[in-house]
Amino acid sequence: MGLFKDFVSQTRKPEGLLGKMMLGGMNSGHAKLADWGFSHLPEMTPGRAVDLGCGGGRNAGELLKKYPKAHVTAVDYSALSVEKARDYNKAMIAAKRCKVLQGDVSDLQLPAEAFDLATAFETVDFWPGLEKCFSQVAKVLKPGGTFLICNESDGTDPVSLKYEKIIDGMKNYTAEEYNNMNKVTLKIDGMMCGMCEAHICDTIRKAVPSAKKVAASRSRKEASFLTEVAVDSGSLKAAIDATGYTCLGIDSAPYEKKGLFGRK
Repeated sequence: MGLFKDFVSQTRKPEGLLGKMMLGGMNSGHAKLADWGFSHLPEMTPGRAVDLGCGGGRNAGELLKKYPKAHVTAVDYSALSVEKARDYNKAMIAAKRCKVLQGDVSDLQLPAEAFDLATAFETVDFWPGLEKCFSQVAKVLKPGGTFLICNESDGTDPVSLKYEKIIDGMKNYTAEEYNNMNKVTLKIDGMMCGMCEAHICDTIRKAVPSAKKVAASRSRKEASFLTEVAVDSGSLKAAIDATGYTCLGIDSAPYEKKGLFGRK
C-alpha cells in the first residue's frame, strides 16, 4: 500500500511529482461537486470572497465568474497548489481581481472582518481542528458573512471512512458535528452590580452576533453564552477588556441540553 498511500495522501497537501499528478486531476475531478455546492449559495453580491484550501484554483475562478464585481483571495498551505492556482487564475490576478496566497487555515494572516463570503471545497476534513480553524474563518468574515462548506462525504460513508484510516490527518465530519452548539464561558474580574452584568452581556452580544442565552454573574465572576459559530477568543477578550473589566480566560465546550431525566 506504500505507493498508493503516498498518492492518495497528496489530497491533503500536494508535494513533488505525486502532488503534481494529483493536482492535474483535482480541478476537473471536483468540478461537478463544486458546482453543486455553488448552487446552494444564497443570493448575494459579495465585494470580497476567500476560497480556503483552494487546491488547483478552479473554484476561485468560478467565484470570479459567479460574482463579477468581487475580489477573490485563494489560500492553500501547499506551495505546489499555490503555484497551480496562480497559473489557473493568472488573467484575473493580472486584472487585480484575484490573489493567491500560501497560508494555514489554523492561523490565517488575513485582515479581520474583511470578507463577505468564505468557501471550503473538499478541504475541511484535512483541517487541524474544527474549533480553532472555524474561529479563524469567523475572524476574517464580516458580521453576517456566509461560510460554505462543500464535501462529497457525509462523514459516515464507508469509502471515506476507509480513506480516513489511510491518509494521515484526515477526519470525516458529519453535519451534526459541524453544527454542534458550544457553550462559551468567560472568567471576568470587575463586575460589582447588576448594571455591570448587563454591560458585559451587551458587550458579548455585540462582539458575537450569534450568541444565544447570554448571561453574566458577578458572584461567580463569569459570563456564558451558547453559539453554533466558532468564536475568535482574542477578539472577544479584547472587547471585554476595552469596557474596563478584565477577561481572565475563555473556555469553549460542547453544549448538552438538559432533559427531564438528565442529559441527552
